[in-house]
Amino acid sequence: MEARVYQRLLRRDFDSAREQVMEFAQNHSAAETLDSALMPTLSLAENDRNRGLLDRNRFDFVLSSLREIGLEIPCDEGLEDSWPGAQEAPTIRKVRVLCVPAFSRADELGALLLARLLRAFGIDAAHLPSAVTRKMQELGDTRADILCVSAFSPFAFTHAGNVNRRLRAMFPNAPILAGLWGFSKELKAVRHRFSGNPPDAIAPTLAALYAAVRACAMTPQEQPGPTAALET
Repeated sequence: MEARVYQRLLRRDFDSAREQVMEFAQNHSAAETLDSALMPTLSLAENDRNRGLLDRNRFDFVLSSLREIGLEIPCDEGLEDSWPGAQEAPTIRKVRVLCVPAFSRADELGALLLARLLRAFGIDAAHLPSAVTRKMQELGDTRADILCVSAFSPFAFTHAGNVNRRLRAMFPNAPILAGLWGFSKELKAVRHRFSGNPPDAIAPTLAALYAAVRACAMTPQEQPGPTAALET
């Protein structure tokens, strides 16, 4: 799916790329569509950009196209009742989630899509632009009960680790969860790549990170968030 969408965007064929994604969305949830189509396509573009295989203009087109398609994917409010196991799970407490890009504009789009998905599941979520992340002091009195860091390969660990350390200092009592998009290795085996105090949970997909947020929201406020890495 991501290869087909990416090739169409490289040819600047927005309509065909959008059609591919929307056809998939007709038979899949918003989380499945984002995780199967948009996030892997964005990962391909970010990798090619870092390898010097994608020039600035073409990358800008791919990024803006994926943003437009991502915001168009049906993602209705109140979907928390349809999440598997939601009826049996305890009621989650009201929390404020801040989705923070680790560094790049691709990370920022990942944070935006994550925040949109969380809001669809009834969670108060917002995302930051990447420019603010680089000037963390601009957060000022921003309130956050849970922080989610969005980071794409190939520099996901480096950038997410830097942001994690800065967020720990600013929000010492809030769980920090990291979405490492496009990372295929077993996440439990690579937690050591975060020096010092790693994130409370690591997830490779938006759906897995939502599950981690939900787990934190069902945890009493005085307790730490989950410590195990999550995998799909």
